[in-house]
Amino acid sequence: FWGTYDPLVVEALLKAGVSPDLTDPEGKTKLFGALPDVISVLLKAKADPNVKDANGATALFAATTPEAVQALLKGGAN
Repeated sequence: FWGTYDPLVVEALLKAGVSPDLTDPEGKTKLFGALPDVISVLLKAKADPNVKDANGATALFAATTPEAVQALLKGGAN
């Protein structure tokens, strides 16, 4: 999978054409467990914050900080 949570690398990958909704084998996008700076980069690239993984969870369930929760909610997560 992307292998990074560095916002500059994520931004470069998006500019190179990687989908912001690319999923790993479990159906998780890069939004799962991301910190607010990466969440912002992905949401600006039109990532869908409501993509469900193989277990039916969304990135909001995997948010690791209150700031990440706020960034996801601001980006339309429900």
